[in-house]
Amino acid sequence: MVKWYNSFVLIFFLMLTTALAAQEPAASNAGVPDYLNGSVNVLYRFQIDDDFYFLAREAGVYVWDAYTGSFPSKEFWTFSIESYLNGMEHIAHLFRYDTETETADPLADATRRNIPVFVDIYVSGDITTGTVTVRYMFTDLFSSLHIFDKTFTESVPTEDDLLLYYWLPIKTDLGNFIKPILKPLFTLYGTAGTAVSGLTKEPLVIPESGFISVDIPLPGTYTWTASHEDYVTRTGIIFADKDRHELTLPSQKFYPSSLDIGIFQARFPEFWYTRTIGNSGLFFSVGLQQQAFGFFSKRSDEPLETSFNAAPLIMPGVAGGYRFRTKEPYVPTLYVQSVLQVRINCAQITFNRSSKQSWFDDFSPVSLSCYIGYDWELPIFLTLFAEVGASVFFLGNGHTSSVSKGLEDTGFLQQVIGSSVYIELPAFRCGIKIKLPY
Repeated sequence: MVKWYNSFVLIFFLMLTTALAAQEPAASNAGVPDYLNGSVNVLYRFQIDDDFYFLAREAGVYVWDAYTGSFPSKEFWTFSIESYLNGMEHIAHLFRYDTETETADPLADATRRNIPVFVDIYVSGDITTGTVTVRYMFTDLFSSLHIFDKTFTESVPTEDDLLLYYWLPIKTDLGNFIKPILKPLFTLYGTAGTAVSGLTKEPLVIPESGFISVDIPLPGTYTWTASHEDYVTRTGIIFADKDRHELTLPSQKFYPSSLDIGIFQARFPEFWYTRTIGNSGLFFSVGLQQQAFGFFSKRSDEPLETSFNAAPLIMPGVAGGYRFRTKEPYVPTLYVQSVLQVRINCAQITFNRSSKQSWFDDFSPVSLSCYIGYDWELPIFLTLFAEVGASVFFLGNGHTSSVSKGLEDTGFLQQVIGSSVYIELPAFRCGIKIKLPY
């Protein structure tokens, strides 16, 4: 006897499956195999041998040795198998092929409706022995009609058996059959509003959900760039295939400016304010170098009483450059920059205004330096930097400038001397950047 709660569930499920059976795959998937989205649509046909069903219903059945009951109805058999199939992880939509109303070939119907998997289940049995044999075949229509064919034999089930465990072999085998034919979408995880280019023709924008999935050819190697107004723009390269089909985008808070405290030529403290132009690699700086105070390594033959020495120069300047984008936030970032400075005689400004000494450096009033630098991002609001390059002193006399630098003892410095130009290399800077939120 069918229990009342089973009857209620059966009526509700039949109404639901009738509505689903009338549906076609979503129009947005037309022309695209549904296995591209990590799950499949399945068309199934369920049949019970008419002779066996008639005899079982007429004669009654004996389940095990302790229970006597009636043979489950065809509707309940259908209800139970659909319950199992609808609960499977990789099935997007389940469509029933009605043998009594459909006249076309089910394989042809599945192909027409762009459904890649056809499941055919046939129930027969032997009433004299009280056993039921289930044969099930799975067909992958998009992979050269790959077919899985298997049978199992059990005692005649009760309705509880059908709901609880009877179809487990089919569920397990169908799950293993589907997985190899899945082609998952490539999924990006990141901050909402992040624009990602390089994967598709048009940039992708991460929605409020924090992820977006897209169909791209797999396997493949892709160069991507992720940009957001509140985070540092990053770029990288990823190899994507069936097993590696997702990417979590790095998100490092974007600070538009920084206060740079450094040491020039390992001797002279300097201060700069650096501003990034938008959220790009371009930046400019304004700041001050000086030689009025610095550290000198004293030689034994020098008559200096202290290792600190001064040259009466302050050098305000402006700089501009470009930082190359990187994938990860805490790796060295290569950049280039140039610094143009005016070399002012600070003794004339502060101590000796009545003297006839020039306001500018007597040897080279203007200098231009070019650097290649590295930034080391730290997990906090600090960045270490180091730069190496060359300085050009011009608008003066090159030979006089070289003498002012100590031509007879250049140490590790290399010099190029011209009539009006003096080049000194290497120029070296290092220090720390304090990131500012404005």
